[in-house]
Amino acid sequence: MSSSPMRPWFRFHLLTAVLMMFVATFFIFQNLHYVYADPVFIVGWPLKFYWATRDNDADARLGAASEVLVALLDVGIAVSAMGFMAFISESVLRRREARKP
Repeated sequence: MSSSPMRPWFRFHLLTAVLMMFVATFFIFQNLHYVYADPVFIVGWPLKFYWATRDNDADARLGAASEVLVALLDVGIAVSAMGFMAFISESVLRRREARKP
C-alpha cells in the first residue's frame, strides 16, 4: 500500500487552473477588442462578426443567426483551446509526479 492515495482523474493541479485562467483571459480580451470601419464594427477572434452602426445600413449587417453561430463557434474554439491546454498541462505534471521516488 502506498503512502499517498491516488489523485482522482478529474482533479486539476493549481498550475493547470492558473494556465486555464490565462488562456481564458486571452480569449476574452481578444473578443472584446473591436475595430470601427464605417459603417460597421468588427468584433471577435478567431472568427469575426460584424454589426451595423446605423439601422438603415442593412447591407453591412449579417443575419442574426449567422452572428449567433459565429459567437458560438468562438466560444467552442476557446473551450477547446482551454481543454487542450489543460490536457497537455496535466499530462506533463502527472508524468513528472510519477517519476518522483
